[in-house]
This record gives sequence, structure tokens and C-alpha cells, in this order.
Amino acid sequence: MVHVTNTQYAYVDGESFWQRKFALLPHRSKISNKLIWLKFAYSKSTVHGYYTEAVTTTKWRTEQEHMIEILKG
Repeated sequence: MVHVTNTQYAYVDGESFWQRKFALLPHRSKISNKLIWLKFAYSKSTVHGYYTEAVTTTKWRTEQEHMIEILKG
């Protein structure tokens, strides 16, 4: 099992997990399309490896949306 941690992304064997971060730059929530800016929110960065390059995708959620998703299971 490979565990890689970087300031830009973190993943375990190509899988990703949610991290609580401060959104210094504006982002949009993936669920409700709300603006996330200058507040704490949850982000999830996933690295997809292809033949010659790696592509990183990032999703953002507000704290309330993240808690609702956890409770939904």
C-alpha cells in the first residue's frame, strides 16, 4: 500500500479522502453550486494516472453538505 501526501493532494493507492481546508481562493460546491470562499470547507482531490501523465480532479463541499452526506451513509 502506497501512501503519498503532498500539499496539493493526498491519496492512498489512487483513492482519495476528504480533507478540511481553508478556501483562500473561490471554489464552487459540487453538490449545491454554492460559492466557497474565505471559509473552511471539505475538499477531495483524486489523482487519475494515465499512460504518460497524471490528472488531478478536485471536488469541494461546504461543512453542512459534508455532514449531511456522512449522516446519509
